[in-house]
Amino acid sequence: MSWGFWISFLVLLSSLGLVVARPGRMPLALPVVVGAGAVVAAGLEPLSGVQGLWELTWNAVATLIGLMLLSAALDRARFFAWCAAWIRKISGHRATILWWGLMLLACVTATILANDGAMLILVPLYAEITRGAGLDRKQALAFLIPAGFLIDAASCTFATSNLTNLMVADYFHLGFLTYARLMILPTLFVLGGALPILWLVFRRRMPKTLPTGQPTELAAARTDDRALDPPGTDPPGHDIRHDAVARPPGAELAVAVDPLMFAASWAGLATLVGGLAVSHFIGWPASAVVGVVAIALLTLATLRGFVKPLDLPGLAPWSIALFALGMFVLVDAVARNGGTDLLVRSWAGGGPWRIGVTLSLLAAGLDNLPALLLGLLGFGRLHGASPAAMAASIVAVDVGCKLTPYGSLATLLWLRLLADRGLRVRWRDYLPYGLALTPGLVALGMIGALLAGH
Repeated sequence: MSWGFWISFLVLLSSLGLVVARPGRMPLALPVVVGAGAVVAAGLEPLSGVQGLWELTWNAVATLIGLMLLSAALDRARFFAWCAAWIRKISGHRATILWWGLMLLACVTATILANDGAMLILVPLYAEITRGAGLDRKQALAFLIPAGFLIDAASCTFATSNLTNLMVADYFHLGFLTYARLMILPTLFVLGGALPILWLVFRRRMPKTLPTGQPTELAAARTDDRALDPPGTDPPGHDIRHDAVARPPGAELAVAVDPLMFAASWAGLATLVGGLAVSHFIGWPASAVVGVVAIALLTLATLRGFVKPLDLPGLAPWSIALFALGMFVLVDAVARNGGTDLLVRSWAGGGPWRIGVTLSLLAAGLDNLPALLLGLLGFGRLHGASPAAMAASIVAVDVGCKLTPYGSLATLLWLRLLADRGLRVRWRDYLPYGLALTPGLVALGMIGALLAGH
């Protein structure tokens, strides 16, 4: 391999290492953006390549920003808090019903509003619910670890469920319904295996019954861009991501909602799914549909007093967008200097299974965004991919990334959100579950991908 490959690869690894370690409360996107600037300055990535990457990824990044803004509007209106409190209410004293209800809510939210948004919104709520139920750390993690797995597993479903899905759909010109038809079977295989397996693994950690208490208010999570900042950047005494008040163990949860905003939230979600389906036939980009729904709900939320006008710029996930764009530049530099050739040679004669295994290992080791972009560039070198190979690559990067705690940005957010609430999950806590659960779930997804490809 050339010196250019090794230099660009080391810059990529160094940037990812700084993202994981975040020394000195470093902003999430800073090392990736600096690394991208370094490879451009060194001539390892031409400016024309940066322009080409923007043309390939602009719709995916714009859609992600729109979904996060939409999630912020719903969250400020306490829509998700109401859903979680309703599940807590109907579960009564039964931990089993609560577990299944929260896991299904995680799957639905990730499917409709993308995995990153689901992490930012649901993890704080679930942590608050488990605290309000009087669960200790071990019992709380029996809810929070499976939720983290399922949010990524469910994000295979729609093109808008994950930034990686959007990139695949745009690269291969798959409409919303075409993508959904391709991925519904692999997703059902993954979730059909994940839900019962996670339940069997964690049910022994949960109490049989939950304590009860007087109703207390459950507040909305904070979904603005400060949710990605390092600890200690908010005023003293202010919880970084959750504005909930302290409550005694066993307290029941209650949520007051604005009737107009609540009805508009349901209508907005229905419009989002319907609009994306219609966009398949009229050729609109997903970002246009998502943008219209997000702007409408944000406008209503502002008029109803849930969002202050001056807070609007801070609601967009600029750190995530910059992270993604910088990562694309770093990966393209590696690919241009021999990375694509190396990947394509590793695929030779292996079909979808080898593609899936290779991209799963890359996603777990490098993060799923660079793994997916390398895969797409590899498909470009091969002049296309079969439907089974497309589906296998999506399963690989969306599910295979769970092998390690730094395999996806969503998992890094999950770790950070839990640490902010005193539930620090160390690598030695995570890896046994990642290593034990992920290969089997990827294998189930691959079987679904092969069937869907036929």
